[in-house]
Amino acid sequence: MTERCDRCGSANVQRINLEMAFAPSKTEPVYVLAKPNVCLDCGLVECSLSEESLRELREGALERAVEPAYRGTPSQRIG
Repeated sequence: MTERCDRCGSANVQRINLEMAFAPSKTEPVYVLAKPNVCLDCGLVECSLSEESLRELREGALERAVEPAYRGTPSQRIG
């Protein structure tokens, strides 16, 4: 069975190797290896993160939550 794009319905979908870096300000980036499906017609990229990668991102979010620079409303944190 051929994988189809959820956005445009194209069968021109390929699984690629990808490394992503999540780099919230004032914290070390978390590097994630993934194998997303990429539609070569419309550009939609779909992937899921491993449990280990999610754990690392959650731990980084908890560290940021206790830093004084990250208190307040989301609009106050931007910039």
